[in-house]
Amino acid sequence: MTTNNPITVDGEVFPLLSANLAISSSFKNGAFEANAAMRLVPTRLDENGNGVTSEENAKSVLVGTTQGISGAEQEAMAAIYAAVQNYVNVKGL
Repeated sequence: MTTNNPITVDGEVFPLLSANLAISSSFKNGAFEANAAMRLVPTRLDENGNGVTSEENAKSVLVGTTQGISGAEQEAMAAIYAAVQNYVNVKGL
């Protein structure tokens, strides 16, 4: 993934992000509910194409509930959910 806000560390630009994403979903009181935890680590490629990360500049994002999040965040969560559903379909699960 690419970042909208690349950082520079010791003269090296980190234009990419490595991600760790955990999501949970359930149905409560007849409504869909989800929460997510995401860790984004600035990443760049070295001259050999290997990933180099800046762990000390990692950012964590927590979504404790999808109730009350902004419209853009709701759309992003819906896209993640659709991608997971597609993966379930592809794997025949």
